[in-house]
This record gives sequence, structure tokens and C-alpha cells, in this order.
Amino acid sequence: MAMGSQPPPEKAYQVSGARGSAQAAAEMPGMASVALRQHALQVARRTVDQRIAAEVKQWAA
Repeated sequence: MAMGSQPPPEKAYQVSGARGSAQAAAEMPGMASVALRQHALQVARRTVDQRIAAEVKQWAA
């Protein structure tokens, strides 16, 4: 097989949550980083929403 005919092996990311997604997005070029950045924002929003909901429940109790 000719050199360069195979795609480069993808990195396996062992990270989780918004920080991990943002880190992965920063290391990957192109559209993959856009998708990962959007995912990181979704995870961050969900985390914030869960924290707010927990505090509201605690305050209302």
C-alpha cells in the first residue's frame, strides 16, 4: 500500500463532561471541533440547569 493512503488514526479521548469535550475540540481541526464545541456547550448548559434546579428545590423545601 502506498504511504498516505490510510487516514490517520483518531485519538481516543478518555475525558468526560464539558471540559473534556472542549479539550477535545481544541485539539481537533475542522468540523469535528465545531461539533465537539457545540456538544461541550450543551453539556455545560445541562450541568448549570441541573445545579439551578437542585438549588431551587432546596430553597423551596
